[in-house]
Parts: sequence; structure tokens; C-alpha cells
Amino acid sequence: MQDVSAELDWARECYRRRAWTDACDAFEAADRIVALDVADLARLAETAHLLGRGESAARASQPHA
Repeated sequence: MQDVSAELDWARECYRRRAWTDACDAFEAADRIVALDVADLARLAETAHLLGRGESAARASQPHA
């Protein structure tokens, strides 16, 4: 199993550094493994929006089933 905790730590660090592409990619990778919490989904939506990834931003803005 992949280390989701490390991926999320990396995503949050990239977000803090405003490394939007790295943050978005890392949040998306983590989200494929485990459902993100509300705060991380908001970060994913924001970074995806900033990068013009509208489909990803919209998906992150929707509650997980």
C-alpha cells in the first residue's frame, strides 16, 4: 500500500510554498488512494482552479460518495 500520509504531507507542503502544480498533483494522487478530508479537498479544488483544471476543480468541490 502506498504511503498516503507522506503524499498528503508533501501536498500540504507544496500548497504552503504555492507550488500549485506539485500540490495539485499530490492531492490528486492521494485522493485516488483515500478520500480527502474537507480541508484537503478545498486545497485541491483551489489549486486545480488556479491551474485551469476545471474538471478537477469541479470534482474536488463535490462531496465524495
